[in-house]
Amino acid sequence: MPEPAFKRRRLQRLHEPLDGVGQSQALNEQGPPPRYFQDDELPSEAVPNDTFVALQLLVNQFPAAAKAFAVPFALRSQLYSIINDRTCVDRQLDDLRTGRMVKMLKLPASVDEYAYMFALDYRAMVQTVRRKQQASKGTVPELQVFDWLIDRVAPAFTQTSIHYGDLTRLLGSENGQKSGDAVTEAHISLLLNAGLLVRDMQEADVYLFSMAGAGPIVKSLLKQRKEFVSALKRKRYPEIFVKELDKRKQPAGALLDHRFLIRDMIGTNTLTQQQSTSGPLLRLTPRH
Repeated sequence: MPEPAFKRRRLQRLHEPLDGVGQSQALNEQGPPPRYFQDDELPSEAVPNDTFVALQLLVNQFPAAAKAFAVPFALRSQLYSIINDRTCVDRQLDDLRTGRMVKMLKLPASVDEYAYMFALDYRAMVQTVRRKQQASKGTVPELQVFDWLIDRVAPAFTQTSIHYGDLTRLLGSENGQKSGDAVTEAHISLLLNAGLLVRDMQEADVYLFSMAGAGPIVKSLLKQRKEFVSALKRKRYPEIFVKELDKRKQPAGALLDHRFLIRDMIGTNTLTQQQSTSGPLLRLTPRH
């Protein structure tokens, strides 16, 4: 059966350069083959949209240095930098989340920032955390909570936070029925210590689903944002050509490449991008 035209167009768009940053050498580097979803990997009700395709692009181009700490993810700001209609991005992200195609996870050490990743990658992340816990603790009965999380909680609960009562109920259920598995505080503590859950500081007995291993990445992001803005402010004109960034080496200890950082800063309106005869130009917005 021939592939639908809309799907062919969207897959093709993953290889098309984006305006500005996308036309630089940074986006033309040859990376690993892009990850496409097979039809049998998608929920039956799932309909890929432009935000889905943009997320695929961002995941495929996730910085190599950051992969040592976390499964590839994207920020909402980066999606805004690719798709101009922010209302559309918000709506489509919500559709992808409720359609169980995308997970929205709290980033550690950040006030109100979330990571967006495919549900299949979330499952892989939890399994990786399980293997690490087993390597450090040995085989203990509590490790089964990681399987419960991806097999029982994730398919049934698409919100970004969950009440303690709902969490324990879902962990102890199978196919909507009580499984007979006793959920203890040791199980919850294991998920918290592994970084898969964090306590909601605003509401009692509520947990946020979180991005395990992303602490060093968030630390690097905050530092690189600050350094980039400071560097532009020191210039007579707070602007820089994208091609100049391509020639620069990454700062020592930086986990994120210019491509990741610039997309984020365009999406947060820290930078504006303009076309010029010399190529794409990035300019610091006046409020910064």
